[in-house]
Amino acid sequence: MRNTLLFSFIMACCSSVSAQDFFGGGVQEVRIEFPQKSWDVKLDSLKKANPEARLVATAWVNGQRFDSVGVRYKGNSSYFRTRNETLKKLPLNIKLDYKKKDQLLKGGQNAIKLSNAFLDPSFLRDPLTYEVIRKYMPAPQCNFTRVYLNNKYWGLYTNSESVDERFIKKHFGAEGGHIIKCDPDNWKRVRSQTGCPKGENASLVYLNDNAGCYDAFYEVDDPAAWKFLLNLIKVLNKTPEKIESVLDVDQTLWMLAINNALVNLDSYNGSLSHNYYLWFDSCMLLTQLFGT
Repeated sequence: MRNTLLFSFIMACCSSVSAQDFFGGGVQEVRIEFPQKSWDVKLDSLKKANPEARLVATAWVNGQRFDSVGVRYKGNSSYFRTRNETLKKLPLNIKLDYKKKDQLLKGGQNAIKLSNAFLDPSFLRDPLTYEVIRKYMPAPQCNFTRVYLNNKYWGLYTNSESVDERFIKKHFGAEGGHIIKCDPDNWKRVRSQTGCPKGENASLVYLNDNAGCYDAFYEVDDPAAWKFLLNLIKVLNKTPEKIESVLDVDQTLWMLAINNALVNLDSYNGSLSHNYYLWFDSCMLLTQLFGT
């Protein structure tokens, strides 16, 4: 039976103090050194011009050095509202193998996602939420991380494990397939395209059969992934009686229940219908959905 599995994660969880298990328990330390004095101005410019562009820097993760990493600001509300309030503690995304492909953490991870605990002065929402979710379905590990930028202490961040190929293999023993980010960082930049109905963010609402009408809301790892996504959307909207042929309904109901119980407003069933992931296996037999 063909299945599409949907999962949602709320925000972040707990990590360790050694480079061997960076996404375990405890408080980590990340130091970033930019060659430019005006690195913050440059990162702001990149965020506005191209949210995926990065600034090259050197990083130390619990004392382990990584050269030529790529750093960018991440997030939407957590970035823009924090910046508008003139606060400097902005969320960061660090790609360790940006220039050197062999630079990975001991667990094989290549990315560090640092959240600024936006609107959560307790810092507990992220780690506690993921702790609960992991009792019912796969979810990222998460930690607390002290961050230093150019030798200045920038504050405590929460750090969540990336949903990527390594994550999929760890939890499902599968390789390949397609990971779809349902809400790229530049989701507000919706292009007006001829023949495209107005979209409703990444709500899985059917627009038409043109993949180009969806690319403002979904970010694919490979153009071939559009076939998988459009198949899910069409069945969900046009032949819902066949939903079990493309969706793991039981797992989806667990996801929706957890979102409601923990008041996760940033996911598939939130008001913005964004900030989650889909994973389809290479045969269109299995798909997972994850929130961030």
